[in-house]
Amino acid sequence: MRWATVKIACALTRLDSCLLVFLAVLLLIYITNGDFHFAFKHALPMLTICMSGFVINDLNDIDKDRENHPQSSLPSKKISEAGASVLYFTLLAISLLTIKLYVEASYVYLYLVLLLCLVNYNYVVAYCPILKTFYVAAVGLIPFIIISSIVQNGRSPLTVALSLFLFLLGREMLMDILDAEGDSGTLAIALGQKRSTAIGFTVKIIGSICLAFSIRNETDIGIIAALVIIDICFLALWSFNQYRRAIIQAMKVQLILGLYYIVR
Repeated sequence: MRWATVKIACALTRLDSCLLVFLAVLLLIYITNGDFHFAFKHALPMLTICMSGFVINDLNDIDKDRENHPQSSLPSKKISEAGASVLYFTLLAISLLTIKLYVEASYVYLYLVLLLCLVNYNYVVAYCPILKTFYVAAVGLIPFIIISSIVQNGRSPLTVALSLFLFLLGREMLMDILDAEGDSGTLAIALGQKRSTAIGFTVKIIGSICLAFSIRNETDIGIIAALVIIDICFLALWSFNQYRRAIIQAMKVQLILGLYYIVR
């Protein structure tokens, strides 16, 4: 029973995605300054902030998820709305507490901006869904901005920021294609499936190529080539509907490869 509850909580909070963000912040700060305690303190709030954001998103999207993701925790009634609300407020309280206790004052506002953006995501979806794709891509840059502000290794983050933004923009557009039946007013619906697919993959590939402006060695060339080749493979497989959700998940591998450019 307890294990089932843990599994439901992990699914509702998208723990795998949240851990990816947490580990990215933890490892990149640690690799740069060598202080694990400092890195852990600044990564921990990121974990609970992201988890709380996913929970409040699911609470607001129950009706749409009945169409797009009927097997997920809330539509399938694996957890009640009251239970999910308790989980959300618990994570929110932990996030605010850890920000207060652990984050240096000069970075606190960035964490609060991330929290505010995640909470207000649903208002963008409800009242201006055409901007949702761009909003998600912009909010996805905030953890990168936090890392760059803390690391401050003297390198310009603009190239990596542009590449990450285009990656997130393309991925979100492709995700919206999968959820088109339950969504309304999104950019993917406005453009149509074929056009959105073409734009989504084109934007992602351009994002990878943008990293060429910061090439310094053969390793950089190899990573950029790998990112582009992976996208070409994904594009070839996209025509098979059964692979699409797996492709979206596999794109996290590209994100991990791209993190190299922050600390190299």
